[in-house]
Amino acid sequence: MEAPLLNRFITCPLIIVAGFVLNACATQTLPAELATPKAASVVAATIDAAPDGEPTTSYQPMRALIPFAGTVMRGSWTEEDGSTVIDISYGEFILDGRAYQGTHKIEGSPYGGRTIIFYDEGSEEYIFHYFTTAGFHTMGTLTMLENGYRGGEKVEGHPSVAEVESVLTIEGDAHIVTVRYRSHDGEWSDAPPRTYRPYSGAKPFTQEKSE
Repeated sequence: MEAPLLNRFITCPLIIVAGFVLNACATQTLPAELATPKAASVVAATIDAAPDGEPTTSYQPMRALIPFAGTVMRGSWTEEDGSTVIDISYGEFILDGRAYQGTHKIEGSPYGGRTIIFYDEGSEEYIFHYFTTAGFHTMGTLTMLENGYRGGEKVEGHPSVAEVESVLTIEGDAHIVTVRYRSHDGEWSDAPPRTYRPYSGAKPFTQEKSE
């Protein structure tokens, strides 16, 4: 896959793996107590064991990610050349709710990726790793906001992109994503905005291959 094509597929960490739990929150904004996990007592948190693949968790810091788990999401955006890109993603909790995992795949393309997010109790930060079918990977941190999050990540092994910054805003049932990239030359460029909505189709990498 050529570098310009890869550029448009590096996106923000949660929407890569995003889902939406309609039955997990009354509104599509993060509850105040979940938007500021530092205020929660990690030591006092009650952790009930849950199997991998759950859309919820009782581990307090990771509960901030509940709105992004449990539902397949379909995102789309238009490139400068007028072509439309479709991205299918799904997120879930793993490791007894102590981590979040999500997978995404670009429709009609072999490209996809997986993100693992965990909460570092020492630094009180959300840290994530993103691995791709194209061979490059990223590592970054998330800052939870009242109605979404802000992400920043360093890219390793990509021929042209060195860093990515992203903001996700929840508006109704939609996740609105803005992304910008920094090249190895230090220049920043904005990517087309992306909109993700709940999708009734299959999870990524489980869809039937197109003819």
